[in-house]
Amino acid sequence: MVKKEEPKITKTEEITELTPYEAMDIADEEQIIDELEGKLTPEDAEKFVYSFPDKTTGREIIGLSWKGTKATWWELNKQKLTDMTITDKLMITQGNGFVDVAVYAYDSLRKIGAWGMARGYTETKAGGMMVQDRFASAKAMSKAQRNALGQLFPTDLVAKLIKEWIAKGHIKILTAQSAYQVRQQVFNVSTRRTQISQQDLMKQFKMDLSQVPPKCPNCGATMMLMARKDGSGIFWSCVNWRTKGCKGYNVDEVDIDGTITMKQPKQQAKTKQNQSTSEDIPF
Repeated sequence: MVKKEEPKITKTEEITELTPYEAMDIADEEQIIDELEGKLTPEDAEKFVYSFPDKTTGREIIGLSWKGTKATWWELNKQKLTDMTITDKLMITQGNGFVDVAVYAYDSLRKIGAWGMARGYTETKAGGMMVQDRFASAKAMSKAQRNALGQLFPTDLVAKLIKEWIAKGHIKILTAQSAYQVRQQVFNVSTRRTQISQQDLMKQFKMDLSQVPPKCPNCGATMMLMARKDGSGIFWSCVNWRTKGCKGYNVDEVDIDGTITMKQPKQQAKTKQNQSTSEDIPF
């Protein structure tokens, strides 16, 4: 298994603001996306329980993961302690930049049901541009199912299962730092730019569409066009800039065949705003 490289944490104030619910929710998003993309490892698939320190109380907060919610559902039904299903009752509301999903879960054995709701944000602002979250609807649907089922779980039975799973090592211990890193990874994967978006950037800034992306001189990765934070232009950025410290390049410093020449017009060379620095990186 290839170990995921984690971005360096620089915004400490953002790390400390994560609540246990937010940390567990974003960890669930990672599970949901990995499951959708077929990247969920056997080890991660068995992380049924999360643990996260509550800064306010100083206590460890324990909760079920998305996979843990499904495992609880199947186990309780298997033992015939419940007969829970996700019904065909479904409500989807599309708004400006978001989608709301509501599903209804029902336990025919105890004759009780509950609605679960979740919101997915379909777009967010980054680098002076609105980027799409391609997993927004799927994440909202999975979370709505999680929330509906969670209301039907008998608390005493869930507590027993959680205790058993922790003893078997099916727990993922989250820290403020790791949860923040997961949030960055989820954002990057959810809003990953495709070749089409690269073409759109080229068209928007009147570049030659036959332009070949350059290779990063530092790590060899194929570089991508990124928009500057102030919306004034675009530049070539390495996907490994955060983990390997690779630098970016102005579009004028790259030939049509992808060769980095470092040559640029004199008047542009004199202007400070045309220098590519890490501050221009949108996230």
